[in-house]
Amino acid sequence: MHHSLSLIYARIQKNTNLIANHILVIIAFFLPINVGAVKSGFFILIILLLFKKDLWKVFKETLSNPVIISFLLIWLLHKIGILYSFDPIGSAKYASEMIFFLYPILILIFAEHRYVYRIFTGFILGVFLSELLSYSFFFELLTSPIPEKFGGFALASKNEPSPFTYHIEYGFILAITSALLLQRFIISAHRSEKLALILFFTTISLNVFLNSARTGYIIFFIANLAVLISIYKTQFIKRFLFLLPIGLFVIFIAWNFSTNLKREFYETTDSLQRLFMHNDMSSSIGNRVSMATTGFTALKDHYWIGFGTGTQGHVVYDEAVKENNTQLIQWMPEPHFYMGYKMHLDCNYVDVLIQFGIIGLFIFLNLFVQMARFHNQDSSLNYIRSAVLWSGLFYASISSLLFGFLLPVLYVVLTTFTLVQPNSSLPSLPKETFRHISLYALLAIGLFFISKVT
Repeated sequence: MHHSLSLIYARIQKNTNLIANHILVIIAFFLPINVGAVKSGFFILIILLLFKKDLWKVFKETLSNPVIISFLLIWLLHKIGILYSFDPIGSAKYASEMIFFLYPILILIFAEHRYVYRIFTGFILGVFLSELLSYSFFFELLTSPIPEKFGGFALASKNEPSPFTYHIEYGFILAITSALLLQRFIISAHRSEKLALILFFTTISLNVFLNSARTGYIIFFIANLAVLISIYKTQFIKRFLFLLPIGLFVIFIAWNFSTNLKREFYETTDSLQRLFMHNDMSSSIGNRVSMATTGFTALKDHYWIGFGTGTQGHVVYDEAVKENNTQLIQWMPEPHFYMGYKMHLDCNYVDVLIQFGIIGLFIFLNLFVQMARFHNQDSSLNYIRSAVLWSGLFYASISSLLFGFLLPVLYVVLTTFTLVQPNSSLPSLPKETFRHISLYALLAIGLFFISKVT
């Protein structure tokens, strides 16, 4: 018995990285679909640490990466913020949900560069599956939301065709994926692959505008411009003009078929006119501005370290009551225990500033600085990280990059995949066969069922 266990242990230890990288492919597939399966995948990676050779050496190398250190500092910031919060129990609950900032350590301990292409392909296929369901909602082939026990979003419908998460997060996911497809289209040398990529790019771009998230519209342009500028630099204008007709075609189709796009456009222009011409805050944009200014007022005596982890909802609500800001009071949910620690202020910079003050804001912004400074020997991963970086910077200004349903985990994990450096000592992977695809399908099914029982 002991001999058999020793053989099993030795076999797993020999293939630890192989198993882990296959798991990372499946994790990437579930990133836009089911956060429960993603968490189960990382739990398996934690178990595989028991079999990892030279773990301490690899761990130290991982912690030498400045982007990984930035993630770790943000996680520590949320833990330290518990100590001076006016509600340590609620803050501890909020901080516990920031565990995903430790996922990058697990990824870099195991990830091999030769699997990175498969990993991003897994992510793209996950988005493709979500898009098939999204179009099914839009054309009313599906009329009921996918059950929540399968990761479905309860509000999914024709008017909000976001099958697995909120429309604002889904818009971001679609926009980032369009940039990944554009990057692959540019570097691909195969005509058939280019044709498939441009078709998928067109459908996913159209889906961005069919969705009811105006954030996604802007991030779509930011992410794709970041890719074009990163790749071409001096030839940017020429390449931009080459792709402009496709973009205009997508917008034309979306404008004529999407009531969401027209509604969001008119609501945004109306909100901006009321805000700037009449100082009217009674709109989604106006209330966002009101939350920020109210938060700044409350922060005047706590500007260095803020009020502590997860307190932003309470702080702004209490200040609004003090100022008798009835418009904001009516718009914000009353921050009793649950809502107070589940809400954000629609601006990550304000969220961080109120929780952790100026010191915390510098720690948060340091993440983007380190992402910009990091250089991968594989230039294609630098192009992807550029799109992720600039999209994240903008998204954080109008929503929460750190708190949500799928997006925070997805953002951190995608960023980490772009940090995996090439290793010339490892042989290239063979071309995927039906056997590989079957293996990944079985792993995906297995991981999904594990997520349902854990």
